[in-house]
Amino acid sequence: MTNVVLEFAILLFKNEDFKSKLKELVDNVPLELNSNVGDYLKVLEEELQAGEGKMDKAKIEKARKDFLRPHIIEQFQNDYNLSNADFELKIEDEFSEELGKLKHIFEILGSIKLDDRVLVALNSVSAMIGMDVSMMEEFYEYKVKKEEEQTREILQPVDLEEVTKRLPLPEEQIIDDCSTIEELLEGIVLDEDEFGPKKLPLSLVDELRDQYNLVKRFYVTAFSFFTVPQICAWATEVRGHLTNICEAVAVMDRAYYLLTGKHNLRKTQILAVLIFFRGPRSEGMLCQMKPGEGKTVVVAMLAIVRALQGKRVDIITSSSILAEKRVEEMKSFYNMFGLTVATNNAKEGDSDGFKVEYGADVLYGTISNFQADFLRDSFEGCNIRGDRKFGQVILDEIDSLLVDQGGHIAKMGESFPGMENLRYVYIKIWEELHKAEKSFVEESKERVEEWVDNVVEKYKNNTRKAQKKFEKFVTELVSLERELIKGKVMSTYPGRFKLIPAHLREYVMDKVEDWVDSAIFAKYHCHEYEQYRIIKRNGERVVVPVDYLNTGVTMGNTIWSNGLQQFLQLKHNLHLTPEVLTTSFISNINYIKKYKSKNVFGVTGSLGSRAEQQFLSNIYFVTYAKLPTYKPRVFRELNGIVAKDANWHLILILAIIEKIEGKRAVLVVLETEKDLLCVKQDLEILKQLIELDFRLRVCVSEDNAEEIDESENEVKVGDVILVTNLTGREMSLTTEDELEESGGLHVCVGFLPCNQRVEGQAFGCTSHEGHSGSANLIIRQSEVDWLGIRESKPNFHLIKTARDQFEKLRLEETSEGLVKELIFKDELFEQFSEFYASWKEERCGYDNDFFFRNLKEFWTFWLDKRNFNSDSIKNTTPDKEFGDFKKLASGITQEDSIQHNPKTPSGEVVESCAQDQAE
Repeated sequence: MTNVVLEFAILLFKNEDFKSKLKELVDNVPLELNSNVGDYLKVLEEELQAGEGKMDKAKIEKARKDFLRPHIIEQFQNDYNLSNADFELKIEDEFSEELGKLKHIFEILGSIKLDDRVLVALNSVSAMIGMDVSMMEEFYEYKVKKEEEQTREILQPVDLEEVTKRLPLPEEQIIDDCSTIEELLEGIVLDEDEFGPKKLPLSLVDELRDQYNLVKRFYVTAFSFFTVPQICAWATEVRGHLTNICEAVAVMDRAYYLLTGKHNLRKTQILAVLIFFRGPRSEGMLCQMKPGEGKTVVVAMLAIVRALQGKRVDIITSSSILAEKRVEEMKSFYNMFGLTVATNNAKEGDSDGFKVEYGADVLYGTISNFQADFLRDSFEGCNIRGDRKFGQVILDEIDSLLVDQGGHIAKMGESFPGMENLRYVYIKIWEELHKAEKSFVEESKERVEEWVDNVVEKYKNNTRKAQKKFEKFVTELVSLERELIKGKVMSTYPGRFKLIPAHLREYVMDKVEDWVDSAIFAKYHCHEYEQYRIIKRNGERVVVPVDYLNTGVTMGNTIWSNGLQQFLQLKHNLHLTPEVLTTSFISNINYIKKYKSKNVFGVTGSLGSRAEQQFLSNIYFVTYAKLPTYKPRVFRELNGIVAKDANWHLILILAIIEKIEGKRAVLVVLETEKDLLCVKQDLEILKQLIELDFRLRVCVSEDNAEEIDESENEVKVGDVILVTNLTGREMSLTTEDELEESGGLHVCVGFLPCNQRVEGQAFGCTSHEGHSGSANLIIRQSEVDWLGIRESKPNFHLIKTARDQFEKLRLEETSEGLVKELIFKDELFEQFSEFYASWKEERCGYDNDFFFRNLKEFWTFWLDKRNFNSDSIKNTTPDKEFGDFKKLASGITQEDSIQHNPKTPSGEVVESCAQDQAE
């Protein structure tokens, strides 16, 4: 279509007289007035939409005066005088047929979807007319943007009648028997130093007390009888310029009472919000509130304040299921303030275009969802986020995201042409691994028999010494096992396949050793229900990694690299997919840092050790606060137990039975799904063998984390609840009175948490809302051995001290090595992303999709080959490395040559590659 238009235009502008007259007309059009007209019309449109009662007439008058200033009126009269009108009539009379054809040309261009070829056509026609090319582009881009906005689906405005219908009927107000405001102020901690937690300075205590009293005064005198429409009207009035935080908290106190029908905000919830917004600040803040203290409500309150101050608010949660749950819980609360709320969870039917959810005032989602949408926007140009900026981010109970997963990278990848042929290499490696294992077993058997014959004869009178010699021999043999097996596999040259495309042969030879390592890891060290789960997705069984060390979350969007995903597929006889290589990426650290430091808020159940807090301060420039529980916590940590690995589950079962016999209930927190299933099986067998009445309840993964809540969230005497690390954190349990009289809920943690924070989260599952509770650790001997502790019966103070020291060293290494590596990679990708976008823009209008894919593929394989790490980047910079890349890619970017991608735009294999494959 564009080619036809250009041919039509060339014929039209062969008439030099018409071309000359048209250029003269264009030169006389006062285009510089457009901005003034546009500003005036924009104000008129906004105020008319506001309605008669809310129209700002003063704003309209100011815009009118700005438009009709004397010099503009004079210019307008000069440009549109009678002579110009005569000139326009004259050109219409002389060239009416030509003007009709020109109009037809622009109508055709306007009807076609704006792409590179249309822009080239516009440029060509503009050049023929003698019109500013950039002006013509801006006009059509603006036209397309307005059309998209008109057709784009938007979130529906809040229906206040519907909100009111969803609210419960008011009951008698419940007044909690909690700590006094003075006791709570005394318990607040700000930051820590080497001497321990720092109490609030007296001046800040006085300030918070005064602000809290002001909130209560506002509530009683102004807002205690507000209805939903009145709350929404108040929010509309202050929206975009909210400054009085105490007033806002008082209104939210009333809204929360309407939401629950009987509860006002707790003192701790009010104090938390006041602490976040105390005075001007240049840093963000993370706040610790123990489980059961109402963090979900505090997060919503923070979001409402920031939204009413004019910010778009992103709330990052630990799982997509939790994001959905939070939106469902708090939707009415947000709606009362006229705010829209949604999740960015992937939905069936999603396209690569704008996601309507990004138009929400408050958006919940996982870090991976936010990152993926950002990469599709910034690199692929999909416009998923629309005009959403990096405003305010609130981290909801995901401290592990910043510490344990701070080094994680979100990657967008593709499987490039020819990658499907690598399956033959994977299958070959997997087959050779089984052969090598069998061969090793046979050889080892012969070696063991030979060794035994020699040693038995030599030490036939000293059995004890013979036993020690044998144990040493077996240890040495096992330590050599993996290397011997790897050597056997490598000796078969599994990467040498005629079916491998020529352009991938160097890649295969570089990667084959990594693939063999991944195959060995998949076979011997990576286990279902520990490191991964197999779930059904679209009717097909797939491997999904699990972050069992920190959160226990199932990482549904994660695919392992270096062939590990493929070898696990082979291990379970699943569909073998091509390996996906990274084209674009962003680390968790870099993504969070895209928000200004002062706009990074977080609420969590445990901030962890001082080392963890220092680590976060250095990277994200955040400060800390710890709030006391609104009721004094009645909690005891009982003595821990170290069990031999073989007996660990039996010791755990006996501990559970002991508590049940003592009229208690037990929440058992286990590290992996495998451990949970093992304990579950033991308890089910035991229940049939002995006369012990207990109710077994199981919550395996985040998919059913809320089932216990919704079916019956009250824990009773004799309940045994088995959970993983993640599902335990997401449950909200209450205890019956009879259980409280017996000591409350006991939490038994069946592993050594990797740091204070994970331990605190597990222990925090009990003693909510002033109730009684206890907890202890029952761990394996191998966990103690890993810490290097050699004492036969170490106490748990020593064990935890050694663990915390390991964690401190890990964070120091992360800060010195991994963080620098991530910053290096992020800077490198940002340079490529800008270069790629610029190169695409320069080549707009040509059929360049193949060359764009070629450059992207060249970048991907170059990046994989360079394999940047903390050691390799010590003597280089992102600028230098990207300069080297541009030189290598110059054949593509400057000479339009095919350097990597073996397929032509039509999808046919190019001749040279076809010949190579046939050899």
